[in-house]
Amino acid sequence: MNIKERYIVFITGSFILIFTMIQFHKQNVEIEMAIKSFDQLSVEFDENKVETFEDSDNQNEKPLQETQNFDKRRKAIVLITMYRAGSTFFGELFNQNPEIFYHFEPLTLFGYDKPNMEHKLRMLKEIIVDCRSPKYSEYSEYAFNDTTTQNVCGTENHCFWFNSQRFCQPPFCRVKVKDHADTCRRPCFPGPADKQELLTSICKTGTKATAAKIIRIPDAEHILDLINEYKKDINGKIIILVRDPRAMITSRRKISMWDGLWKRDKDSMLTQLKKECRMMSKNKELAKSYPELIQIIRYEDMSMEPMDQTKRIYDFIEMGISPVLEDFLKKSTTTQDLESNHKTDQKFMQIYTTSRNSKIAMNEWRTKIDKELLDRVQVDCEIMMKDFGYKHYQTVEDLKKDLDEPYFTS
Repeated sequence: MNIKERYIVFITGSFILIFTMIQFHKQNVEIEMAIKSFDQLSVEFDENKVETFEDSDNQNEKPLQETQNFDKRRKAIVLITMYRAGSTFFGELFNQNPEIFYHFEPLTLFGYDKPNMEHKLRMLKEIIVDCRSPKYSEYSEYAFNDTTTQNVCGTENHCFWFNSQRFCQPPFCRVKVKDHADTCRRPCFPGPADKQELLTSICKTGTKATAAKIIRIPDAEHILDLINEYKKDINGKIIILVRDPRAMITSRRKISMWDGLWKRDKDSMLTQLKKECRMMSKNKELAKSYPELIQIIRYEDMSMEPMDQTKRIYDFIEMGISPVLEDFLKKSTTTQDLESNHKTDQKFMQIYTTSRNSKIAMNEWRTKIDKELLDRVQVDCEIMMKDFGYKHYQTVEDLKKDLDEPYFTS
């Protein structure tokens, strides 16, 4: 290769090297600009993200962390009802569910329609918020001093514990008693009063919800206030069971005749029913304002369609119906318990049974009520009966004429 050719190769190589260096520098500049743009974009995105969350917080009025914990709150279900409204069976819808820690009328010690609302709510708070089941002795100074209270609360220092299925099986009882209401009390004596730590532990770690059936606080507003006060801790629901007041008073009269109570206190019992009717109408208005927290169930609808109404209830509390509960519903609403099924000294327990042909039981009062009682209740509870769709009858004969014709509107 001569000098001229070498010179040409040198010039060409130098040009290629310079061109390559220029292109490499341009790429570096472009990469650097891209990185800067990406950094700027990230900052803008972070700022927008913060603004978005802030806007979301302002719209929902809840911090993000609280929203995330919403579904983690323990469910607390309060069943409000009245005496002889079908509440024993109604409570079994929760008693039969192993995922629910159920309490049967824990406020019994306060008496029926007695004062001490502050202490009633304090006890209810311990049950549905703290997973406790207070002893009778802790509230005995406020207790209604009658034979029933002493028998079902004072004897074992815990009200009606033997009507909660959970206390009639291990670890609270050395054996599992199937028919808890009739036969649990003796083999499972003395009950859960001295097992508070175990009770709280199982309640918090072994179940998803607490349910309490009460007839001592008919005004749902008191319980709604309690639920709202502890809404960070519990996902509270109120379910109100209502029944035709003519049916309730007929059932109450049957029971109170045994010890002469009806004869002595007929007027006061009717006055009490009138108050309850007003309260149920008030509760219905309250439920309209809080449909996500309060549900109303008619006893008659439950009797006609037990499975459909149970599904409605469980949809409301956001829980599933177990096969055990389905089986219970089928058996308890199609068979009729009789006095002959109970021991001689326990025949009275038949009125508290949860095994009845529901459609027969629903209409039984229509053949028992008299003209005087019919007229009195239809006057005293006129508004409540209209609110809940109970038909008015001019005569007892009209009421009895066709038992297949519902006494309520659909």
